[in-house]
Amino acid sequence: MDTNNNKLWETVHASRQWGKYPPEDVIRFIMNRYSSLPANEREDVKVLDIGCGQGAVSWFLAREGFSVTGVDVSPSAIEKARQYLEQDGLKAELQVADMKALTLPKEGFDCILDIESVYTHTIADIKNIYGDLFTLLKSGGSLFTMAFSTDCSNFGTGTKIEERTYTDIPSGSPGTGMVHYFERGELETILKGIGYAEIEVNQKTVTRNNGRDIISQWMVYGSKK
Repeated sequence: MDTNNNKLWETVHASRQWGKYPPEDVIRFIMNRYSSLPANEREDVKVLDIGCGQGAVSWFLAREGFSVTGVDVSPSAIEKARQYLEQDGLKAELQVADMKALTLPKEGFDCILDIESVYTHTIADIKNIYGDLFTLLKSGGSLFTMAFSTDCSNFGTGTKIEERTYTDIPSGSPGTGMVHYFERGELETILKGIGYAEIEVNQKTVTRNNGRDIISQWMVYGSKK
């Protein structure tokens, strides 16, 4: 267990609000797959929100009627997520857990969402986490994962830990610890090696501060046959 990284994220979530609404790309992914499913059948679809933070994605999923499990290493994040859902009369199974040591049921989920959380680890841990998530997916289940690209303008800044992995990054979201930046093809290679199929890779790049800051993200889909 990476105690220092875990403490850092607890400090982040205890001290600030972090996201109230889910990214548009997550909404599109979910609705493309399940919009035709009647509302009274969505509760049979089990979705894991890994690294759920303060509950933005879990809130959206619960509001749409899915059976949601949200996991985060930060107790403060989970408490804020619980309050966020409860204020709208929504329910989800929320638990404090390290994604490197999950005890969730094997083949227990139809869909797993990673909205920029797995990337906060070393590459060895990243491979292990994606492997563990694969075991949690049911046959026919799908994974949606988001991570940062080496095309980001802050890539290569901060303190280098290993190839394409940095900490103490001065721009972007300073104070949020480790970032592994993925080069083109890297995520696809990792997921294929684990056994994920039907992999689709898309890249989204935006700028901020009059174009001075470039934020480039990979959005990768995969399934379990």
